[in-house]
Amino acid sequence: MSSRIECERCGRVRIVSVAFRCNCYGMKTNQDLDIGGPGSELLAITSELGIKEKPNCTCRATAKKMDQLGVEGCEQNRDWIVSQLEANAAKWSWLETLKIAASNVTNPLALSLAFRGNIYHALIDEAIARKKREQNEFRK
Repeated sequence: MSSRIECERCGRVRIVSVAFRCNCYGMKTNQDLDIGGPGSELLAITSELGIKEKPNCTCRATAKKMDQLGVEGCEQNRDWIVSQLEANAAKWSWLETLKIAASNVTNPLALSLAFRGNIYHALIDEAIARKKREQNEFRK
């Protein structure tokens, strides 16, 4: 029997058959969670980076569409996803952006994303990679 596990710290959701601890060392069981897909992973990543949803943001709608598309669909619709991320990012002021950047100076995830080139492509790549890893772990 598998369980749905949500990390208390970063919000990532896993379906596991045994006890599980997230890389960030937080863990919580929640039987009411959706399994999710790359979009859910993207929301977890932005949460890890301290990025909160703004009013009139389409982040959740974009994430839901990404979950519906799945890994392959997200890879094929990368340009659309990037345009959605760019549109949402435009709603942040320079000061808000600088505060988030400053709070992530020592965050290994933020540093990894920053050195991959285009941040939007890096976010999508990370969300897809996490979902692929999760799917591979679940198949074992």
